[in-house]
Amino acid sequence: MTVETQAPPMTLGDRMKAAPWEPTTTIIRVLEHTLALLALTQPMKPIFWPVMLGMYLWMCMSTGMYLHRIVSHRCLECSAPLRFFLTIGTALNLGGDPIRWAAVHRWHHVHSDTPNDVHTPVHGFHYAQGFWAHKLDAVMLEPMLNLVKDVHDYWLHRWFYNPNIYVLPHLLAIATFYTLWGWAGVLWCLYVPLVVLIHITHAVNSFGHMPRFGSRRYETRDTSTNVWWLALPTLGDAWHNNHHAHPGKAGHGETWWELDLNKAFIWAFEKVGLVRKVVW
Repeated sequence: MTVETQAPPMTLGDRMKAAPWEPTTTIIRVLEHTLALLALTQPMKPIFWPVMLGMYLWMCMSTGMYLHRIVSHRCLECSAPLRFFLTIGTALNLGGDPIRWAAVHRWHHVHSDTPNDVHTPVHGFHYAQGFWAHKLDAVMLEPMLNLVKDVHDYWLHRWFYNPNIYVLPHLLAIATFYTLWGWAGVLWCLYVPLVVLIHITHAVNSFGHMPRFGSRRYETRDTSTNVWWLALPTLGDAWHNNHHAHPGKAGHGETWWELDLNKAFIWAFEKVGLVRKVVW
């Protein structure tokens, strides 16, 4: 008599790794990287440097402060003009509309570094460093969306859930830079900072969960790690162990030497009335 044993159910991570590459995301990312590299064939004008820095700060703040601290964790509220400005910034780098971004991030906190976490280095460094986004499909995203019913509260979030609307700020940026400086302006001022930000953001998911690359102040149930050398380019989101220990706090840097520019921006915005109800 033989006893049949059932295979364990597939985790979300297993399904993600077994899934085919999602063509739209892959094509967009390949184009972005190609265009960023083509910038090297174009003349660099002095005016491009401050514009590139401004674009990087806009997109990075829209990710770290808005999508992460405001939308996903509700650590603070912001005024209507600032909310509109930062929401537009989230669409410039095509890194994920607010509803989907918050869904994946909240799921990550619930299942951090378990087989159901889609962007943990447990599955391999390359998945944490961005490959997960090329595999995630609507079926895998469905249970995550149950965590973000509240994110539908803002009309622009609902609009940006439609990819045809979500892409419009990006296209407007292309048209603006082309009008000002031709293709050199488009490649240098949009795609170079965009691609840098993509890899910096994913580095929090990868290096930020690999303790040998940083330090851990708190014994959390995951492998979240403070990565000091990523603090400046992430505007403070690299104090990841601090964040996982206290996800509801608006500030991630906890000492004077833990540089957290998003925290500084939030402090300044609070002083002038642009944000309120900050959880420090």
